[in-house]
Formats: sequence, C-alpha cells, structure tokens
Amino acid sequence: DGMAVDRDGVVFIPTREGVVDRYRAGAWEHLSVDLPEKYVLIGQDGLFDAAGDYWLATDSLGLWRFDGNRWYTYGIPGVVRALAADPAGRIWIGGDVGLVVRDENTQWHLYSRRELPLASGIVKDVAVDAAGRVWLVTDDALLVFNGENVQTFHPEAVGARNWGDALVVDNSQTVWVATDGGLAQFRGEPAVGPFAGLKLEPAETVDEATMFVDVAEVGP
Repeated sequence: DGMAVDRDGVVFIPTREGVVDRYRAGAWEHLSVDLPEKYVLIGQDGLFDAAGDYWLATDSLGLWRFDGNRWYTYGIPGVVRALAADPAGRIWIGGDVGLVVRDENTQWHLYSRRELPLASGIVKDVAVDAAGRVWLVTDDALLVFNGENVQTFHPEAVGARNWGDALVVDNSQTVWVATDGGLAQFRGEPAVGPFAGLKLEPAETVDEATMFVDVAEVGP
C-alpha cells in the first residue's frame, strides 16, 4: 500500500519496481527511487502532511519523505506499518519498534512497550481523532493515548479474540476497528481527555539529524 492523495487531488502510488507513480493534471509521472541491491519497495502506508510532503512507510527500508524534489530517508528499524498526522502537524508512526512521533519541532520520540501497554510491542495501525488523541491497535489491545494517559480496550469487549490490523476515525468521530470476527466501532468519549502534550516520558528522544539516513535528488 502507501497510496495517498493530496489536497489538490494528486495521487502517489509506490510500486515494487522502485518507482513511485504520481498522477496529476491528467497525466502519470514516474519518480525513480534508488533502492539498495536486492531490495524491492513495499509500501505499508502513506500520507501527505500539512506542508504537502509525502510520507511513505515501508516494510524494510525505513520511513521516507518526499518534498517535491528530494527523498529523505529516516532510520526506523523493522516494518514501518502505519502513519497518521495530527492537527498540530505531528507525524505518528506505528511499527515493529512501537509508537514513534515526530513532533512540531522535528524531535523524534519513541514509546515502546515499557511506556505503553503494547503487548508484543508491534503497532499495526494508528489514527488521530478531532481532539488530537492517538488511537493505536496491536494484536490484543486497542489504545487511546493523549500524550499523558492511556486507555486500553481488549477484544473480548466486542466478542473477539484479537484485534485486526486496521482502524479509522470517521468524520463523526466514530472509531472503527477490524477484529478477527468482523468490524467493531466505538462511539462516545474515551476516559482520557483531549491531547495534553507529550507529557509521558518516552523511551528515547532524538533530533532530526540523528534519525536522518539519506537524501536523494529525484526527478520524473
């Protein structure tokens, strides 16, 4: 996956051949990507941020950002599975390492299963509601996190054994989440309040330069 559409209707679609196809103004363009030898590009999720940059989560090549001219690569190990942007411009990233957030000052914060009840530590999907709360799903827990406190929902509450690998918050602020038995929804207010800032101490905080791995000029 990794397909995303920006506010002007421009579509980005990553392909396994190391090309990201861009559709705009009725025409296709091909943005080449310089992949390491023997690697293929497998996108997991994609989004456009408030600045119009395209973010791509990959299964083995970290996290990428395209600013219209260059690809920037950030070193997040393992599979990067899910992306979400909040109203303040933070980018929330779920994956094998847990939950990562790039804040509005381009500082990167990692929350592992030591800080959040993530069970295996793998975050399968991430979404943000209108109050800025972050929803994330693992095999056996659906969490809502406001930067300070967390509430946990277990799949048994909806008659399931496990949560699935997808969730979304719709325009009415209903939370929809996949389970091994179908689709569940949460309506109403969770026990944690609106986003309160990043007050929970993360496992690690690093700056943009530390996360940065590579940059590549790219043209159609």
